[in-house]
Amino acid sequence: MPSVLFMLVRSLNFQQSFSSRLRTLCGVLPGATTVEDFGAPLPQVEMAIDAKRVEVAASVSKTRRAAAANIVQQLRASAPYVDLHRDSNMVVHLCSEVVDEDITFQGIMDDLATLHVLGVKLVILVSVRLQVDRRLQANQDNVGVRVRGLRVTGPAELAAVQVECGLARSRVEAALSRALRSGGASHGRSTIGVDVVGGNGFVSGRPVGVVDGVDTGFTGAARLVDAAKISRHLDAGEIVLLSALAYSPWGDTFNVRTEEIAARAAPALLASKLIFVTAGYEFAWKDVDGSSAATNRRVASLRLDDARKLLERREELFESSGAAAQLLDLTQWCVAALEQGVTRAHLIAPTDGALLRELYTRDGAGTLISRDIYEGIRSATPSDIDSLVSLITPLEMDGTLLARPRPKLLEEVKRGCFYVLARDDLPIACASLKRLDDAGVRAELGCLVVAQKYRRQSKGDALLSYLERVAIAAGVQQLFALSTKTMHWFIERGFDQAPLESLPQARRAIYDNSRRPKIYCKTLRADRDVDVEDAFWTRRHAGDD
Repeated sequence: MPSVLFMLVRSLNFQQSFSSRLRTLCGVLPGATTVEDFGAPLPQVEMAIDAKRVEVAASVSKTRRAAAANIVQQLRASAPYVDLHRDSNMVVHLCSEVVDEDITFQGIMDDLATLHVLGVKLVILVSVRLQVDRRLQANQDNVGVRVRGLRVTGPAELAAVQVECGLARSRVEAALSRALRSGGASHGRSTIGVDVVGGNGFVSGRPVGVVDGVDTGFTGAARLVDAAKISRHLDAGEIVLLSALAYSPWGDTFNVRTEEIAARAAPALLASKLIFVTAGYEFAWKDVDGSSAATNRRVASLRLDDARKLLERREELFESSGAAAQLLDLTQWCVAALEQGVTRAHLIAPTDGALLRELYTRDGAGTLISRDIYEGIRSATPSDIDSLVSLITPLEMDGTLLARPRPKLLEEVKRGCFYVLARDDLPIACASLKRLDDAGVRAELGCLVVAQKYRRQSKGDALLSYLERVAIAAGVQQLFALSTKTMHWFIERGFDQAPLESLPQARRAIYDNSRRPKIYCKTLRADRDVDVEDAFWTRRHAGDD
């Protein structure tokens, strides 16, 4: 599927070339010639148009209008994501399998160039594991020794790594220098080139040493990522390219796993995202019969705890699929980066335009793994009653909330209808969530209150997102909220005003006609939608305590 940007560029191309239209307007038919001799000059043409041949007509056909409308819709839908990701740092890692596929590789480079043009600050890493294996196999009839997944790097292995890293860098630089030409530009003068910088001072290395009694030689680990130096180049509008080679202060060269460098660089740069482009595999939901072949439905999002649970099933997944090893290895590096402060990590298969679709569409194209932003949210307990009363009472007094007798509040807490966001185990925000019908497809959000001291710090957004996830997991499709004063807060978060008739009959029967609160409804679809909204409000409140 071509990217939205490519589709837009292509749609803006005229159906005929300029020269073809000019020939037609000037009375020269396509293919016609007045001189038959080889090497003769071109026929004389009049550059001015024949004004008599111009008329006024409808702008475009219905077909062309529909196609244009579709592209305009896609561009408008992507605009919030463009704003969200502009000026943010992202670390993108490509698996070595991708490098072998020329068309796929160039497509990813085009997508990376598009990200750069859209204002994303990129750090790129390319694994050369397969290429090094091939070179070693050709030179010494074996791929060397590995210990716990680490290549034992002797002089021959280090030389192969150095050669392949140089070749990979050359390919990336060449691909990005011509990137986006395939997106609709007709000649080199319209090409969008990208400046790429690499160097020996971005990542320093140290030796891994002896592992299980085996000296790993020049195999290294990332010692330090110089985030300040990398940031200076990113701020200058350059893409930074890192490799598997890292150097020590005393001049030694080490072979370091590019996945490790990516996972270290992302938190050091305060990157908004760490992205791994896989070898072509993804997590998918199993069908009810235990197979994934029937549906092959992509797992669109995982919480950090979910990813940890998958890693606990590593051995089981290894047995079910040989491709699981790489995917789980990348998941492990995602978890490591998230634990160091990165908010979101992505696993993306190298399909056409997948990188752009993952970042600039609601449905995405890969698996998003996100850090737990709901820390402190839990079900309320009877011991929280005093705190709930202190939160709710001021808003009951000014008429924002309907007064709740203490016994009724205690009853709702015991039934599990109330949730709190606690700090040092003291509730600083609360909300209720109740089912509205027997089928459980409609629910009501109520009594959403944040303590005065903690307002404008995204606490209400966090609580709302958490309860939306609870509702989605319970099968709720429509979430209602009734309000007399905070209507715009709900509208800004995707709720639409709804008529009284949209409420179930049982809820309409107890509607307060004296207060006449306005009714709002939000359609709940999937966790991925909540992930997208989380990205917006966490970016908006970045740095808030």
